[in-house]
Amino acid sequence: MLMIFLTSGLSQLPSASTAVDDGVWHGLAYGGLAGLLLRGLADASWKGVTANAALGAVVLAVLYGCTDELHQRFVPGRVPDIGDLIADTVGATVTVSGLWLWRLVSHASG
Repeated sequence: MLMIFLTSGLSQLPSASTAVDDGVWHGLAYGGLAGLLLRGLADASWKGVTANAALGAVVLAVLYGCTDELHQRFVPGRVPDIGDLIADTVGATVTVSGLWLWRLVSHASG
């Protein structure tokens, strides 16, 4: 969360970040955040990766995305963008869904 906050506080992003679409960066950042949130909500145990933990991780990541967009409203040169929030949501959802499915598949086979 700190990395996201600090990056959002920059008036201009580093030039290397323009080589990849902004939505991809958002998806990767919030996918990583949601994966870490899922780990925390699951008590760092695959058995703890439940539908409720997965939903909680996505909801928390998206709520943080909302606060991040609000934060950008106060940063010179930055503006809140619904497209960024959509990319955050997609990244969080895809990552957590993949981890949850991995848990279901690995649990069923073992």
